[in-house]
Amino acid sequence: MSKSSIESRALAMVTHDLRLLTLAAEAVVVWVRLISAILEHGADGILHMGRDGTPDLTTLARFRFHLSETQLSTYIETYSRTRLITYDAASGLIGLPETLQPTRRAIASRLNGKKGGRPPKNVNPTPQNDPRQRTAMMPISGGKTMSRETQMTSQVSRAREKLSLASNISLEEKAKLGATVGNDQIDPAFQRIGPKAFEAAGFDPARDMGNFGIVRQWVADALHAGLTAEESERLILGVVTGVTERQRAKGATISHLAILAKPSLSPLKTATFLKRR
Repeated sequence: MSKSSIESRALAMVTHDLRLLTLAAEAVVVWVRLISAILEHGADGILHMGRDGTPDLTTLARFRFHLSETQLSTYIETYSRTRLITYDAASGLIGLPETLQPTRRAIASRLNGKKGGRPPKNVNPTPQNDPRQRTAMMPISGGKTMSRETQMTSQVSRAREKLSLASNISLEEKAKLGATVGNDQIDPAFQRIGPKAFEAAGFDPARDMGNFGIVRQWVADALHAGLTAEESERLILGVVTGVTERQRAKGATISHLAILAKPSLSPLKTATFLKRR
Protein backbone atom coordinates (compact mmCIF):
# COMPACT_ATOMS: atom_id res chain seq x y z
CA MET A 1 0.00 0.00 0.00
CA SER A 2 1.45 3.36 -1.06
CA LYS A 3 1.96 6.31 1.24
CA SER A 4 -0.51 8.42 -0.76
CA SER A 5 -3.16 5.69 -0.42
CA ILE A 6 -2.76 5.63 3.36
CA GLU A 7 -3.01 9.42 3.54
CA SER A 8 -6.21 9.44 1.46
CA ARG A 9 -7.76 6.79 3.71
CA ALA A 10 -6.76 8.79 6.80
CA LEU A 11 -8.50 11.88 5.43
CA ALA A 12 -11.57 9.75 4.71
CA MET A 13 -11.59 8.69 8.36
CA VAL A 14 -11.78 12.36 9.41
CA THR A 15 -15.17 12.72 7.71
CA HIS A 16 -16.63 9.28 8.41
CA ASP A 17 -15.11 7.73 11.55
CA LEU A 18 -17.37 8.26 14.57
CA ARG A 19 -14.37 8.21 16.92
CA LEU A 20 -12.97 11.30 15.21
CA LEU A 21 -16.33 13.01 14.76
CA THR A 22 -16.80 13.10 18.54
CA LEU A 23 -13.47 14.90 19.09
CA ALA A 24 -12.89 18.63 19.14
CA ALA A 25 -11.44 20.19 15.98
CA GLU A 26 -8.05 20.72 17.66
CA ALA A 27 -7.82 17.03 18.61
CA VAL A 28 -8.63 15.98 15.02
CA VAL A 29 -5.89 18.24 13.62
CA VAL A 30 -3.35 16.78 16.07
CA TRP A 31 -4.38 13.23 15.01
CA VAL A 32 -3.88 14.04 11.31
CA ARG A 33 -0.43 15.51 12.04
CA LEU A 34 0.46 12.44 14.11
CA ILE A 35 -0.46 10.09 11.26
CA SER A 36 1.65 12.25 8.93
CA ALA A 37 4.62 12.03 11.32
CA ILE A 38 4.34 8.22 11.46
CA LEU A 39 4.35 8.03 7.66
CA GLU A 40 7.26 10.48 7.33
CA HIS A 41 9.60 9.20 10.05
CA GLY A 42 8.41 5.62 10.64
CA ALA A 43 8.78 2.37 8.74
CA ASP A 44 5.91 0.09 7.68
CA GLY A 45 3.39 2.08 9.69
CA ILE A 46 5.40 2.16 12.95
CA LEU A 47 7.35 5.08 14.45
CA HIS A 48 9.92 4.27 17.15
CA MET A 49 10.41 7.69 18.76
CA GLY A 50 14.01 8.63 19.49
CA ARG A 51 15.42 5.56 17.71
CA ASP A 52 17.77 5.53 14.69
CA GLY A 53 17.58 9.29 14.18
CA THR A 54 13.80 9.62 14.50
CA PRO A 55 12.50 12.55 16.60
CA ASP A 56 11.61 11.85 20.22
CA LEU A 57 8.37 12.88 21.94
CA THR A 58 9.77 16.24 23.11
CA THR A 59 10.97 17.17 19.62
CA LEU A 60 7.69 16.16 17.99
CA ALA A 61 5.65 18.13 20.53
CA ARG A 62 7.73 21.30 20.21
CA PHE A 63 8.52 21.57 16.51
CA ARG A 64 5.77 19.62 14.74
CA PHE A 65 2.73 20.09 16.97
CA HIS A 66 3.68 23.28 18.86
CA LEU A 67 2.42 21.70 22.08
CA SER A 68 3.98 20.79 25.38
CA GLU A 69 5.17 17.22 25.87
CA THR A 70 2.40 16.66 28.42
CA GLN A 71 -0.29 17.85 26.02
CA LEU A 72 0.95 15.63 23.20
CA SER A 73 1.17 12.63 25.56
CA THR A 74 -2.43 13.25 26.61
CA TYR A 75 -3.61 13.29 23.00
CA ILE A 76 -1.66 10.12 22.15
CA GLU A 77 -3.10 8.25 25.13
CA THR A 78 -6.62 9.40 24.17
CA TYR A 79 -6.20 8.15 20.59
CA SER A 80 -4.75 4.86 21.84
CA ARG A 81 -7.78 4.06 24.00
CA THR A 82 -10.17 4.48 21.08
CA ARG A 83 -7.87 2.53 18.69
CA LEU A 84 -7.19 5.60 16.53
CA ILE A 85 -3.50 4.65 16.86
CA THR A 86 -1.53 1.81 18.43
CA TYR A 87 0.79 2.88 21.22
CA ASP A 88 3.29 1.26 23.59
CA ALA A 89 4.48 3.91 26.06
CA ALA A 90 7.21 1.72 27.57
CA SER A 91 9.16 1.37 24.31
CA GLY A 92 8.02 4.58 22.58
CA LEU A 93 6.33 2.78 19.68
CA ILE A 94 3.50 4.54 17.85
CA GLY A 95 1.72 2.76 15.00
CA LEU A 96 -1.03 3.44 12.50
CA PRO A 97 -4.52 2.17 13.41
CA GLU A 98 -5.48 -1.26 12.12
CA THR A 99 -7.54 0.23 9.29
CA LEU A 100 -4.48 2.07 7.92
CA GLN A 101 -1.78 -0.55 8.56
CA PRO A 102 -0.11 -1.91 5.41
CA THR A 103 -0.85 -5.56 4.78
CA ARG A 104 1.79 -8.28 5.05
CA ARG A 105 1.56 -8.70 1.31
CA ALA A 106 2.31 -5.00 0.76
CA ILE A 107 5.33 -5.16 3.08
CA ALA A 108 6.63 -8.32 1.38
CA SER A 109 6.19 -6.74 -2.05
CA ARG A 110 8.13 -3.65 -0.99
CA LEU A 111 11.02 -5.71 0.35
CA ASN A 112 10.99 -7.85 -2.78
CA GLY A 113 11.15 -4.70 -4.88
CA LYS A 114 14.28 -3.57 -3.03
CA LYS A 115 15.90 -6.87 -3.96
CA GLY A 116 15.14 -6.35 -7.63
CA GLY A 117 11.66 -7.80 -7.92
CA ARG A 118 10.66 -10.89 -9.85
CA PRO A 119 13.38 -12.04 -12.30
CA PRO A 120 12.52 -11.69 -16.01
CA LYS A 121 11.62 -14.79 -18.01
CA ASN A 122 13.42 -16.29 -21.00
CA VAL A 123 16.92 -15.38 -19.89
CA ASN A 124 19.87 -17.51 -18.94
CA PRO A 125 19.30 -18.61 -15.34
CA THR A 126 21.83 -17.91 -12.64
CA PRO A 127 23.46 -20.93 -10.98
CA GLN A 128 21.15 -20.48 -7.98
CA ASN A 129 18.04 -20.65 -10.21
CA ASP A 130 19.27 -23.18 -12.72
CA PRO A 131 17.20 -26.41 -12.38
CA ARG A 132 20.30 -28.38 -13.38
CA GLN A 133 21.98 -27.22 -10.20
CA ARG A 134 19.34 -28.51 -7.79
CA THR A 135 21.71 -31.05 -6.26
CA ALA A 136 24.63 -28.64 -5.94
CA MET A 137 25.68 -27.38 -2.52
CA MET A 138 24.53 -23.79 -2.21
CA PRO A 139 25.32 -21.29 0.57
CA ILE A 140 22.59 -20.83 3.16
CA SER A 141 21.76 -17.26 4.11
CA GLY A 142 21.35 -16.27 7.73
CA GLY A 143 23.46 -16.36 10.89
CA LYS A 144 26.09 -13.65 11.15
CA THR A 145 25.70 -12.76 7.44
CA MET A 146 22.00 -12.00 7.73
CA SER A 147 21.06 -9.28 5.22
CA ARG A 148 19.94 -5.82 6.27
CA GLU A 149 16.50 -6.47 4.74
CA THR A 150 16.04 -9.58 6.88
CA GLN A 151 17.12 -7.72 10.01
CA MET A 152 14.75 -4.86 9.29
CA THR A 153 11.86 -7.26 8.65
CA SER A 154 12.59 -9.00 11.95
CA GLN A 155 12.65 -5.67 13.85
CA VAL A 156 9.36 -4.56 12.29
CA SER A 157 7.75 -7.90 13.13
CA ARG A 158 8.84 -7.67 16.78
CA ALA A 159 7.57 -4.09 17.02
CA ARG A 160 4.24 -5.11 15.47
CA GLU A 161 3.90 -8.00 17.93
CA LYS A 162 4.58 -5.64 20.83
CA LEU A 163 1.93 -3.18 19.72
CA SER A 164 -0.56 -5.99 19.10
CA LEU A 165 0.11 -7.39 22.57
CA ALA A 166 -0.62 -4.02 24.15
CA SER A 167 -3.97 -3.88 22.33
CA ASN A 168 -4.89 -7.50 23.08
CA ILE A 169 -4.28 -7.09 26.81
CA SER A 170 -6.83 -4.31 27.04
CA LEU A 171 -9.35 -6.34 25.04
CA GLU A 172 -8.88 -9.37 27.29
CA GLU A 173 -9.35 -7.24 30.39
CA LYS A 174 -12.60 -5.88 29.00
CA ALA A 175 -13.82 -9.38 28.16
CA LYS A 176 -13.19 -10.51 31.76
CA LEU A 177 -15.03 -7.54 33.24
CA GLY A 178 -18.42 -8.28 31.73
CA ALA A 179 -20.55 -9.15 28.74
CA THR A 180 -21.04 -6.89 25.75
CA VAL A 181 -23.35 -3.95 26.34
CA GLY A 182 -25.53 -2.79 23.48
CA ASN A 183 -26.17 0.73 22.18
CA ASP A 184 -29.69 0.56 23.60
CA GLN A 185 -28.09 0.70 27.06
CA ILE A 186 -25.16 3.01 26.26
CA ASP A 187 -27.02 5.78 24.41
CA PRO A 188 -29.69 6.57 27.04
CA ALA A 189 -27.04 6.68 29.78
CA PHE A 190 -24.81 8.87 27.61
CA GLN A 191 -27.63 11.31 26.82
CA ARG A 192 -28.22 11.77 30.55
CA ILE A 193 -24.59 11.79 31.77
CA GLY A 194 -22.98 13.71 28.89
CA PRO A 195 -24.52 17.15 29.57
CA LYS A 196 -23.91 16.74 33.32
CA ALA A 197 -20.21 15.96 32.73
CA PHE A 198 -19.99 18.97 30.38
CA GLU A 199 -21.29 21.26 33.11
CA ALA A 200 -19.18 19.57 35.81
CA ALA A 201 -16.09 20.50 33.77
CA GLY A 202 -17.11 24.16 33.99
CA PHE A 203 -18.62 24.61 30.53
CA ASP A 204 -21.80 26.55 29.84
CA PRO A 205 -24.11 24.58 27.46
CA ALA A 206 -25.68 27.85 26.28
CA ARG A 207 -22.43 29.59 25.34
CA ASP A 208 -19.59 27.09 24.92
CA MET A 209 -19.19 25.44 21.51
CA GLY A 210 -17.43 22.28 22.70
CA ASN A 211 -19.00 18.84 22.81
CA PHE A 212 -19.11 15.98 25.26
CA GLY A 213 -18.87 13.08 22.79
CA ILE A 214 -15.91 11.57 24.66
CA VAL A 215 -18.28 10.85 27.58
CA ARG A 216 -19.97 8.15 25.48
CA GLN A 217 -16.75 6.14 25.47
CA TRP A 218 -16.47 6.54 29.25
CA VAL A 219 -20.06 5.38 29.68
CA ALA A 220 -19.48 2.37 27.42
CA ASP A 221 -16.32 1.42 29.33
CA ALA A 222 -18.08 1.64 32.69
CA LEU A 223 -21.10 -0.40 31.53
CA HIS A 224 -18.83 -3.02 29.97
CA ALA A 225 -17.07 -3.22 33.32
CA GLY A 226 -20.32 -4.26 34.99
CA LEU A 227 -21.43 -0.96 36.54
CA THR A 228 -25.03 0.16 36.42
CA ALA A 229 -26.01 3.40 34.70
CA GLU A 230 -26.32 5.11 38.11
CA GLU A 231 -22.89 3.88 39.25
CA SER A 232 -21.42 5.00 35.93
CA GLU A 233 -22.89 8.47 36.41
CA ARG A 234 -21.49 8.84 39.93
CA LEU A 235 -18.09 7.60 38.77
CA ILE A 236 -17.76 9.85 35.70
CA LEU A 237 -19.10 13.01 37.35
CA GLY A 238 -16.86 12.43 40.36
CA VAL A 239 -13.76 12.04 38.19
CA VAL A 240 -14.57 15.05 35.99
CA THR A 241 -15.32 17.26 39.00
CA GLY A 242 -12.16 16.23 40.86
CA VAL A 243 -9.84 16.75 37.89
CA THR A 244 -11.47 20.06 36.98
CA GLU A 245 -10.90 21.38 40.48
CA ARG A 246 -7.24 20.30 40.45
CA GLN A 247 -6.70 21.93 37.04
CA ARG A 248 -8.25 25.17 38.22
CA ALA A 249 -6.04 25.14 41.32
CA LYS A 250 -3.02 24.98 38.99
CA GLY A 251 -4.37 27.83 36.89
CA ALA A 252 -4.79 25.53 33.87
CA THR A 253 -7.53 25.99 31.28
CA ILE A 254 -9.69 23.08 30.08
CA SER A 255 -10.56 23.57 26.42
CA HIS A 256 -12.49 20.31 25.97
CA LEU A 257 -13.36 17.14 27.85
CA ALA A 258 -10.90 14.98 25.93
CA ILE A 259 -8.05 16.64 27.84
CA LEU A 260 -9.35 14.91 30.98
CA ALA A 261 -9.11 11.47 29.34
CA LYS A 262 -5.78 10.30 30.79
CA PRO A 263 -5.22 6.63 31.71
CA SER A 264 -5.51 7.47 35.41
CA LEU A 265 -8.95 8.95 34.73
CA SER A 266 -10.30 6.06 32.67
CA PRO A 267 -13.73 5.02 34.00
CA LEU A 268 -12.95 1.44 33.01
CA LYS A 269 -9.97 1.18 35.39
CA THR A 270 -11.81 2.89 38.22
CA ALA A 271 -14.86 0.74 37.55
CA THR A 272 -12.98 -2.45 38.34
CA PHE A 273 -12.25 -1.05 41.78
CA LEU A 274 -15.86 -0.04 42.39
CA LYS A 275 -17.11 -3.43 41.24
CA ARG A 276 -15.01 -5.20 43.89
CA ARG A 277 -16.31 -3.04 46.74
